[in-house]
Amino acid sequence: MTRITENIIEAFAIELLDKLGYEYIYAPDIAYDGENPERDSYAQVCY
Repeated sequence: MTRITENIIEAFAIELLDKLGYEYIYAPDIAYDGENPERDSYAQVCY
């Protein structure tokens, strides 16, 4: 019997959202100290 893990669910969700036209971005890449920061610090709220 195959176990359903968080990784399997996450991969499925990413694939499904990709098919719907969303772009997947790895979270550390958009952190304030990442390659493409989306905010100035972890204290800054993004929306």
